[in-house]
Amino acid sequence: MKKTVIVLGTWSSGSGAISDYLSSRADFVNPFGTNEFKLISDPMGLHHLYTNCYIKKDLLYPSLAFENFKNYIDKLKDYIVYSSPGVKKKLYDEHLIKETKNFLQKITFISYYGFPHFKDVTLNLEKKIQLKLKRKLLKKNLVDQKLFKIIVPVEKKVFLKEAKKYINNVINHKVKFSKKHIVLNNGGDILDPVNSTNYYNNSKIICVTRDPRDIFCGMKTRQANSTPWYDVNLFIKWYKFYFTGKKFKSILNHPKILVIKFENFVNNFEKQNKRLCKFLGIEEKILLINKFDINSSKKNIYKSKKYLNKKEQDLIKKKLKNYLQW
Repeated sequence: MKKTVIVLGTWSSGSGAISDYLSSRADFVNPFGTNEFKLISDPMGLHHLYTNCYIKKDLLYPSLAFENFKNYIDKLKDYIVYSSPGVKKKLYDEHLIKETKNFLQKITFISYYGFPHFKDVTLNLEKKIQLKLKRKLLKKNLVDQKLFKIIVPVEKKVFLKEAKKYINNVINHKVKFSKKHIVLNNGGDILDPVNSTNYYNNSKIICVTRDPRDIFCGMKTRQANSTPWYDVNLFIKWYKFYFTGKKFKSILNHPKILVIKFENFVNNFEKQNKRLCKFLGIEEKILLINKFDINSSKKNIYKSKKYLNKKEQDLIKKKLKNYLQW
């Protein structure tokens, strides 16, 4: 049966190495190449929409989440990535807009126009003037002006059913309904790996962990936009908050999840590949149709020894000693 494998990791975890390996196999295809599939896990993405409709309890949370999701998709459609050095391309096209419109219609139970308090408070001056002019000169009330669509979503089981169809259509549009297994890099949220991957058919989850010294090194050398790369003390607090303690350990302890240490994967590839293939139910030895060099990934281990100063190395080693992987 065709599987969807979602490879997740902490930022700078090395999850790309596992994703690249699977992508190179003849029995796999990655619809988005070396790029991450963020449509589900981004803060205004699909899982955020689901959470605000069914987990958080509020009369207006779903409406704002619908608006944010639509705006996010409108921008995502035109987002430019680099397919190779100096070569730009779009990951999506108008098909994404079409599928999203259809999906949002199917998960809407009731919709009507209104102008709730939080919208009034956050409206900028120009919009407020326009609103008043339309009311005074054009005799248009707030409903007629269609300022904000208030939405009541369908039942949760219907949402999940339609969400699976939606994601499946988005992916199949990229791979032309290939019968190969699908691999997606960071197509979910590592802090909620099971629930955030409920939108895939026959999914398997790989969670990649890495030594925190090399995680910080990766952040720092790339000056990664979403990370505390510029302050080792801030990084340590950030890492402790999210990835230490019983809660995170229990999150990863699930039958749908295989945890792989990045260092083990590159240093003992044959053994880890055997674990990986057994978990996924795929052949251990198969033709590689794309170039994959495990030795290239090995160069990324222990980089912190070279690129972090002694103070940074010692501080992480001391404060995060229980989470070191080499």
